[in-house]
This record gives sequence, C-alpha cells and structure tokens, in this order.
Amino acid sequence: MSREPRRSLQSQRWTASAKHSGQAQRDALSDQVAVYKLIFHFLTLPIWAPFYVRRRLKRRREMATFATEFVRGQIRSDQQAKEIALEWIKNHPEEYVLGEYDPKLPKLQRTFNKILKRNT
Repeated sequence: MSREPRRSLQSQRWTASAKHSGQAQRDALSDQVAVYKLIFHFLTLPIWAPFYVRRRLKRRREMATFATEFVRGQIRSDQQAKEIALEWIKNHPEEYVLGEYDPKLPKLQRTFNKILKRNT
C-alpha cells in the first residue's frame, strides 16, 4: 500500500471548480483591459493619428521613388513588380524577417504594381 493520502472526491471537485472560476476571472479581466485600451486609443486619436498618417505617406513616397528608379528606361511588365518587391525586401530586412518567403510579399507586389501603373 502506498502511504500517500488519497484525495477525497469533494476536494477534487473543489479544485476543479476553483480552477474554472479563476479562468473565468482572468477572461473577464482580459475583456476589461481590452475595452480600456480601446477607449484610450480612441481618446488619444487626435495625438497619434497625424504621426501615423505622416509615417505612412513618407513610406509611400519612398516606395514610389524606389520603384520609378528601379524601372527607369525599361519597358514595364508585370514581372517587374515582383522584382521590385523582392529588392525592397532585401533593402528592409528588419520589416520582412522571412525574406522572400514573407507572407506580406503578395500585398507588397500589388502595392508596387499600383505604383507602377500610376507613375508610368
């Protein structure tokens, strides 16, 4: 026989219910934190939105100049958007960690394709 004390059925039920109530409390707290974060972002929108928009516009301008310099003097084709996107990824490895296998690559190709259509 083992000398370990056996747990009663009632104590096993109590620990299971305590575990579930603790999980429910963590979920409720997580929901409250999400709501507070959403309210905070909404209240601070006038402060951070201009910086966000400025950063996005600067990046778009940089992408447009990069694409036009890449295809200067060449006949534009659909393959060039992919080549430009791969070259962009090589120049910005901190944003695209997986390189040419990054899941952001198709969106980046579409962006460069739109830039090329607009500028050439």
